[in-house]
Amino acid sequence: MKIVTVIPFAKNVFKEALTYYTSKKVVAGNVVKISLRKKEILGLVTHVESGEKSKTILKESQFALKKVTEVLPKQIFNEAFLKTVSHMSDYYASYPSLVLKQMVPQIILKNLATFPELKQEGVREESMIMTIQAGHEDRHTHYRNCIRENLAQKKSTLIIVPNTQAIKPLQENIHRGIQEHFVTFSPKIAKKAFEKKWSEALGRKDPIVIIATAGFFMIPRHDLRSIVLDQEGHSGYVAIQRPYIDMREASKAMPKRIISCSSLVISFFVSRQSIRRVNRNIKNTRLSRTEHSRMLSTCAST
Repeated sequence: MKIVTVIPFAKNVFKEALTYYTSKKVVAGNVVKISLRKKEILGLVTHVESGEKSKTILKESQFALKKVTEVLPKQIFNEAFLKTVSHMSDYYASYPSLVLKQMVPQIILKNLATFPELKQEGVREESMIMTIQAGHEDRHTHYRNCIRENLAQKKSTLIIVPNTQAIKPLQENIHRGIQEHFVTFSPKIAKKAFEKKWSEALGRKDPIVIIATAGFFMIPRHDLRSIVLDQEGHSGYVAIQRPYIDMREASKAMPKRIISCSSLVISFFVSRQSIRRVNRNIKNTRLSRTEHSRMLSTCAST
């Protein structure tokens, strides 16, 4: 018997996660069917409690727990993403359900049942944060070098941009000679095109380069080595509705939890606020004094 915590995917429901029980095999990240207000809806499992503790919870519960109707036989979101949602929920003192719905594009939430299963990840590597302040040409040169180095090691690269308009010019400037490796995502993409690109991005065995808006930073590529946060100072990274999630914070938290990711590149304009954010992140990374000083001097020059 297992007690599962579920975030329901439905309008006008509780903001807090709900609790159900099941005897079926289930892990955090599974999508399940649950009964709520005489309707059957989908929900995301964020936590699983099993063994004797689950029996104690059932006995001490002041109300009868409902049973999970069905567990979809695949894991949609990986552990790294769920931990990032939890981190952002604590950071903004908000409900995980509200944070999740701002961090994941609606086109994904509305098509969970058709998504492919995640692949298992490999051995954890050490991650590092790097900052770059430069003009477009120098930044794009650095991106090309980073991409080619990753491709040589059979690793993928994710470049996050602040809005849809930034995707095309960036791709045109860095894709010379490696066009066949590029995949792009934005909120304005049509459903059929999205499903085709998503299957391609997850199914391709060769390394790829993904250029996407911030909501797609959670794409579960098992060979992702570098995440590039382009135009860090752009206001387009902040949500316009409560709880006003800043996707820059989510993007910076994610590499620490992705098994294969070894670097996060923060580029272009670095604001004074970013200096404080970098200092907080330095505590969780192993940087030499030289690297630390170089990072702060780059930020301070803005």
